[in-house]
Amino acid sequence: MVGCDLSSSVLEQARAGIYETGPLSSFRDLPPAYLRYFPPHRGTATRRVRDDLRKTVRFAPLNLMRDEPPERGFDLVLCRNVLIYLTERARRRAQDLLCRSVRPGGYLMLGATDSLADAPGFDTVWGADAMIHRRGLS
Repeated sequence: MVGCDLSSSVLEQARAGIYETGPLSSFRDLPPAYLRYFPPHRGTATRRVRDDLRKTVRFAPLNLMRDEPPERGFDLVLCRNVLIYLTERARRRAQDLLCRSVRPGGYLMLGATDSLADAPGFDTVWGADAMIHRRGLS
């Protein structure tokens, strides 16, 4: 697995795997069974991703406007609520990079505010809180 972001501080936080548990945190809606993957860290105000899980992820900087994907052939590519902030030209560039990163039969998941425009070979398979697109096998 590869986690990418433009921000070096976001990548450092992701490598550390330490997250706040406040009322607006991602943990607020997490099913209790999943909390075992995020044990409390130094009290109750933060949780940390378990070490065995953190070791399975590599983090790399990625600028959707300049860089090539760190790898290709991913089963799943997640890019949530990013494209909406880009110009039309930048959105097409980012979308092209994301689409090229997905293997045939793989999935691209965008946030509810993002859309996949003019992406031949992708079908929308679900779209309630997020848009999930499946790349065709050919």
